[in-house]
Formats: sequence, structure tokens, C-alpha cells
Amino acid sequence: MKQAEKIEQHIREWMEAYGLSYHEFFADFEDNDELIEEYPAHDHELSVEFLEQAGKVLGVNQNELLALDDRAAGRWYKKYPYFFHQTGFEDAYKKTFYGERYDAVRLQEVLFKTNLEDRYPLRFDCHDIKKRLISMLNEYDKIIPGTYHKSGKIIHLQVNTGNFCYYDGVEEMVNSFIEMVERAKTLFFRAWDAELSEDEINEYNFLVSSVGITDYALGSSHYLYYDHVRRCKDLFKDEGYKDFYSYAKFSRKKCFYPWRCAEFVSNRELVQAFVNIYPHTKAEMRDFAMKASNFECIIIWSDAKPIQLLSDEEASVDSIQRKLDILHMGLPRYDGQIKEPTIIYVPKTTEEFGDGEKYAKMLIELSSPSKLGGLHLPEREIPEYAMQSANAMQRMQMRIGLRGGRLDV
Repeated sequence: MKQAEKIEQHIREWMEAYGLSYHEFFADFEDNDELIEEYPAHDHELSVEFLEQAGKVLGVNQNELLALDDRAAGRWYKKYPYFFHQTGFEDAYKKTFYGERYDAVRLQEVLFKTNLEDRYPLRFDCHDIKKRLISMLNEYDKIIPGTYHKSGKIIHLQVNTGNFCYYDGVEEMVNSFIEMVERAKTLFFRAWDAELSEDEINEYNFLVSSVGITDYALGSSHYLYYDHVRRCKDLFKDEGYKDFYSYAKFSRKKCFYPWRCAEFVSNRELVQAFVNIYPHTKAEMRDFAMKASNFECIIIWSDAKPIQLLSDEEASVDSIQRKLDILHMGLPRYDGQIKEPTIIYVPKTTEEFGDGEKYAKMLIELSSPSKLGGLHLPEREIPEYAMQSANAMQRMQMRIGLRGGRLDV
């Protein structure tokens, strides 16, 4: 194997260990996020640009990369237990779908290098669920005529549900993640007034990559790396904001789902600290509690209308998002088209629920309005709607100017 290939393999292996996507950092993307060209890594020589990017992502210097230094690449794995717990947490959740069979399934995945996630065994009486579903449809039809398609038949039924897992490392995992965010904040503001040390620069860049910290004014594809902070430090000072979240936005793709874990849900203080970082997760927690309490039944009727593209007059943010959500459900096509689905939630029985009922109730309470005892949403200096203002455009243009008029540097 050529040295360049060894270096690339070294980079790939450590990115996988940290749960980072190689393509995200080493590929050119169009606006629609379709991969069009892989970042060059198989040439006889690795470009300086490639090595600089790899150094940022992994928080190491170029000499450490060229030396295939596992000790240097693994320093953040030792410092932040979050990364150690990632696999254990994911395994704990998957195990709720397989039960005692999981160890054998996991061995198959490792031996055959395949993901068996879509082959979950049946754990509930689907015939009984469908019977209850039909009964509910008939009741709803009395209130909203047409809910039960008397002239059609069900040609597709997809049943989803959520589970609560148990993982005793979740508290350390989440606290470690919060520590990573706080450390990134500290280094970000420190870099306004002084050059950071090489170790601090490497750590900061790594945290930006792994947490997914982007420039609020430039969008989700522009990471808030150290060189960008130093370039924009005077602009940041002139803007005068004190809140880190006025400059930084966190990629939702890097957000994980600790609310699937019973031990996390039971720790209100920890859940509040997590929501302080990701306010949108409060709504996602309520959605998960809904799915864990019910069977989400996605129905396609034979006489359902196909999904139509919306005209400009009909288009709205909510309607467009709904169409996108449906398209991402992976529903079958009939005559090349996806039919409009009907979604009904069938409540679980006490037996089907098991001890998950207690945690679902906790999660519903936590995700309820704060005046009803739910978690408080953090106040931000710049609310989301401000991104649409003229001030937002000015902030963007000022940053682009400091980057020499380019967004790709």
C-alpha cells in the first residue's frame, strides 16, 4: 500500500471512531446535497489542502498525520468520554428491537459488513394492531367522513414505534458532550483577543468538526474554524453580541438522541442542560414520547390521490415541509407516483408498553410548556426569525468580504 493510501486510511479510521462522515468533510456538494465529486485523496501525493483539512477535522498537525500517529489522533477520544459511549448507546437502543437475539445479529453485521437494521423481528401482534386500527378508522369516519375509504382497500401498511433503552453511561456521555460545547465556547471567545496555542487550536478545530459548529450568518456548511474566527474577530467585536449562539449555530445532523434512554429522561437537570444547547429537541422529545406511546400506522389506500407538486400560490413553509416529510418516509410508488398516506396513531396496551409507559409520561411532562411544568427554552440574543432580516444579510456580506469574496475558503 502506498504511503498516501495509508494516510487516507488512517484518517478514515479515526473519523469513523469519532462518528464523523468522511464525505461531509472531503467532498464537494451541490445545493441539493448530492455528492458530485469526491475530495482528491488517491493521488500519488496528498495535497497540502487535503492534509490541512484533515488536520482541522481530527485536531492534529500535519506531521502527526504523516507519521500515522494514533496516539495524537486518539487524544480527544481519551479526553472526552462522549466518543467512547457512542457505540454503547447505539447498541443499547438497537437491542430494544432485537432482545436476546441482538448479540447474534451484531456478530452477523460485523462478519458480513452489512447493516441489518431494516430486518427487525416482529415483537407485537400485527393482526391485533390492524384490527384496532380499523376500529379507530371507523370511529374517526363518523366525525370526519372519508377517513375510512369505503370504496378502497389498504394496499400498504407500515407500523412504526419507539422504545426506551437502558444505558448506564448516558449521564457521562451527555455531560461530556456539554463539556465539549463549553470548551469550544471558551476557546472561541479567547481567540478574539489572542492567538491560541497549537494544542488549543487543534482542540478547538476538532470540537467544531465533531459538534458541528457553523457560522450563524453563513449557514450550515460553513464551519466556525479557528482561521475563520481570527479573520472575523474584529467584525465579531463590532457586532457586540455576548451570546455564543449569536455567532454559532449547531448542525442538527450532529445532534444525538439521548431522550431514547430511560436514565436520561429520569434526570431533569441533565435534560434541561441538553435543551439549552439544542432548543429544537424539546419538540423532538414530545414527538418521540408520542411514538413510544403508540403505534404509528402509515396507510396507503388504493383510491388515495397521488402527491402533487404545489403551485407558487399554494406553497408555504409548512406545506412544503409536509411534502418533504412524506417523500422521506420511503413509501412505495404506484404507477411511478407516491400516493397521499393516512397516518393514525394506535395507543399501546399496558402489556405492549411494558415499563416504557413511565418514561413516556416523564418525557411528555418535560416537553410540555414551561408554565405547565415543562422545560424552559433558552433565550437567545438573536431569535431565529432575525436571520431573515436586512441585518442578517449585512452580517453575511461582511464575512464574505473578509474571506476575499469567496465562501469556499
